[in-house]
Amino acid sequence: MDAADDIDPLAGMMDLNSWPVSRLRTFAECIKGLLFGDGFQLPPDHSDLAFWTEVASKVGGAPTEEYCHMLAETALSAIEKCDPTCLRPSSLYIANMSVPDSRLAIARLGIKGVVVVGGSVNEVPAEDGVNYHVHPVLPSASSPEERAAQLALSVDFARRHQPALVCSDLGDGLSAVICAAILASSQSAAQSSGNVAADGLRAIEVRRGPLAVESDDVDALENYCARLPIALRTPPSRPKLIHAKPPPFSITATKRPLEESQEEVDDDDGPITPTEKKAVARADAAPGNVKARLLGRVVVPPPSPISADEFSDEAADVSPGPEVRKAMGMLAPPPAVCVE
Repeated sequence: MDAADDIDPLAGMMDLNSWPVSRLRTFAECIKGLLFGDGFQLPPDHSDLAFWTEVASKVGGAPTEEYCHMLAETALSAIEKCDPTCLRPSSLYIANMSVPDSRLAIARLGIKGVVVVGGSVNEVPAEDGVNYHVHPVLPSASSPEERAAQLALSVDFARRHQPALVCSDLGDGLSAVICAAILASSQSAAQSSGNVAADGLRAIEVRRGPLAVESDDVDALENYCARLPIALRTPPSRPKLIHAKPPPFSITATKRPLEESQEEVDDDDGPITPTEKKAVARADAAPGNVKARLLGRVVVPPPSPISADEFSDEAADVSPGPEVRKAMGMLAPPPAVCVE
């Protein structure tokens, strides 16, 4: 028996690196699910034969039980140990080296750019359309300006190739600094508390978990953020209204002294009777008429019931009219009407 006879043909079919990119993306779409803080939601296991039979038919395989079983095991082994964390949906992810080493994980996230911190990576085939950038780990003697310059290069690469993945096998510290710089470069002033470097690291720690970041890398991040446009670093000042003109038809624009308004009323209307004077006094004391006076108008509400004393005061100046005489009982009652 030749050695070639010992090779399982199905095992060769499960080599995802040899799959055409269209078939791989179909496979990734079939098993797509939620993305947790530390990894993918896994697809059903091989016992769900109906699910894997449908997947097999979509990726062009024979929907046999053996093939479906191997397809399920292949998907599980390709993404089970991956730990991507989404920092900005469909834009920015952070992970260790398990994600860039898995072609299926890269396809499932739709990654277009990979920033690798201080090392090499097994690149996926060129037809997948993934670009790579290596962020060097500079010696401790490097200045914050030199580190900030490297941050700027990585940020520029990640923003030109989105969705982007930042990954490292040296821990999350420097990867988090790079991601914080990427977030800061596209953050609006309204979203920032004024310290975009701290805001970015805090946002990553909330999603990724506790971070161990070197002080030199923090200095580089702050140096990079200090070079950002001023609008990103300083909240906008509130508009000043000291010399602003009041809007037209506002109370401020049309306000006049009360004495001037009263003079206009006196000049226009001429002498007023004692009853009208008292009505004006009541209008001044009534709530809700201040705004009307400020607008140059005097509101005279309906007079309240007049007491007998008020009538006696007015009688000295003005003879009572028929209505007043009737109210005081000074008119004779009408003659009775007889009805036969």
